[in-house]
Amino acid sequence: MKARWMKFLLGGLVLAGAAALVASCAPSSQGPTREVRRTCAECHVDTAASYQSGVVHRPVKEKNCEACHLPHGLVGVMLTRQEQPVLCLPCHSSFRQSSKKKAVHAPVAGGKCSTCHEPHNSPYAGLLKAEGQESCFICHDRGTFTKKHVHAPVSEGCMTCHDAHMSDHPRLLSMDQDAMCASCHATDAKEF
Repeated sequence: MKARWMKFLLGGLVLAGAAALVASCAPSSQGPTREVRRTCAECHVDTAASYQSGVVHRPVKEKNCEACHLPHGLVGVMLTRQEQPVLCLPCHSSFRQSSKKKAVHAPVAGGKCSTCHEPHNSPYAGLLKAEGQESCFICHDRGTFTKKHVHAPVSEGCMTCHDAHMSDHPRLLSMDQDAMCASCHATDAKEF
């Protein structure tokens, strides 16, 4: 009987301790504003520090994990507030216009921002997963652009002619095809 009582008491203490831990990380429900008692960075010091190098996403730089993630308390599950792209649209609102564009890059059309971009930090501009046009070759076959005769702008980088996200012009060109050619070539010359 005494052993049963001790198990009951010990179980109650464990539950009370777990509840206190959950409450210390969970948001408070006092008033209309939700106040977080402990920030993610306070509990996840090493993880937060690892995201502070290179190009840092603004919410990460501000240690505002809650902009994208839900606090999790005792259950160690990483939950985002929304799925991509809905999660990204409040800050990157220009992408709401993608349905009105003539050409939309497949990851953008599929709402997969993290195909090309790191969500926290990156050593590369624009939070890209690879440097410059190297990020294009994550999906696009490099062999297509390394033939014997290659159009000169290809060596200057994909963004010389293309927009990475969406465009009012076919094939994600940054301007009308004829205007694009005329930006480098004298199209009124005899050979054209």
